[in-house]
Amino acid sequence: MSIFNVRDALLEALARVYHYSAPVEVVDSGDSYVVWGETGIDAFSADDGPVEWTVSGMVYFYTGEEYDETFDMICASLAAHDISIRPGRIGYDDVRRETAYELTWSIVCEPFAVYAEPEDDE
Repeated sequence: MSIFNVRDALLEALARVYHYSAPVEVVDSGDSYVVWGETGIDAFSADDGPVEWTVSGMVYFYTGEEYDETFDMICASLAAHDISIRPGRIGYDDVRRETAYELTWSIVCEPFAVYAEPEDDE
């Protein structure tokens, strides 16, 4: 598993998915979108070498829709791909008239394979 599994799971729930930042035209469009990124790595070692790495990150889902079920679809897609998630804050922006949902995610991957493209059979 690599961080690209997170990206792919998000793309199954929503077409507008961006790594670290969304283009200005998307932010200004009023359409729903996701910004995600990795925020840390914990290494687990044994026998004087790395055994596995746990990579963690954040997902921010922005929507102008009240009670947007896309948030549930995002959570379900990540969970279906064996990506650990923990819902976080939910906030409403009066000026932009949108709600922002926050999720923390984590995956276990092989050492030195954080950015390995997923295999077709995964």
